[in-house]
Amino acid sequence: MYYFLTHDVGVLHKIIQLKDYIFSVYLDDGRGYFTWYPKHTKDPEVQIVAQLDQLYAYIVMLTPTLPQPYKDIWKKDMKKVADILITHFYSERYKFFWGVETETSNLCLGTDHTDFGHSVKTFWVIQKVGEMLGEPFYIDFARPKIDKISKDAFVEENISDVIKGSWACRLDSEGNIDIDKEWWILAELDQACEILAIHDPSYYAYLNNTQRYWLDKMVDHEYGEIWHMVDGKTHKPVINYPKVHNWKTSLHSFEHVLFSYMTASQIKNKEFELYYALPEWENASHYTIAPYMFFGNIVKIEKGEKIEFMPDGNSISIVTYNGLH
Repeated sequence: MYYFLTHDVGVLHKIIQLKDYIFSVYLDDGRGYFTWYPKHTKDPEVQIVAQLDQLYAYIVMLTPTLPQPYKDIWKKDMKKVADILITHFYSERYKFFWGVETETSNLCLGTDHTDFGHSVKTFWVIQKVGEMLGEPFYIDFARPKIDKISKDAFVEENISDVIKGSWACRLDSEGNIDIDKEWWILAELDQACEILAIHDPSYYAYLNNTQRYWLDKMVDHEYGEIWHMVDGKTHKPVINYPKVHNWKTSLHSFEHVLFSYMTASQIKNKEFELYYALPEWENASHYTIAPYMFFGNIVKIEKGEKIEFMPDGNSISIVTYNGLH
């Protein structure tokens, strides 16, 4: 994210070196996937997140901003990782992704990382891969699965005068729906629907309820931040979980707000602003900056205050977008 916002060339070289290291040490071409531990060690589990997070954490976000030849190299790797996810983790029977892939005993409902959150996230990331590569196969593969998960995960219930339903988290080992609310899973389901809603506003039939649920039930209105878990029956926070989490404030909670802001602006046919810290030598354009993992039309770029501690004469750049897609 730091490079995405600043285009610090010194950091870019370190990112490329780290990416090359991960692919060299963890991608086992013989077995056809990224291992959880270095590939030369004994590795009893193969986790979906070892594959998914290569795309989600940096490749999808950074590839459009890279200079050549790195952009083309990363696009090829983007396709490779998407194919790994589909080949090794996708369940044709259930139309979602298994959390682990090795032993048959792990390919069961209710097992670790087999939930609506990891599945819908994997689908929307694969859709983004298809959009960036210009390959309809990935888009056509992902979109109907997001639609199905949205239908399966939405629990209709008169929670209040304005909230008529909310998201569930997963199917348990018996195939029954687990209606408890884990913060990051709700965020991912909202974000997946927001992606589809850009071209099909009917998904706001879900979002008008789930976003209100988030603001009303998931937010701690006294001390701030988001509850980790809310009881699906009482809609009260489960307070034995801490609100602090490694992937919370600066990841899932932040990203949920960002997606909501951008996609709602698009639905309302309004422009939206994002802030960058670009170097003084850069002529910013849609070839070098993007609205996160989306595409958009740049309406204008305003240069703001110079950031004194940054090495390349960086200044705050306020970029106004429309036409999010």
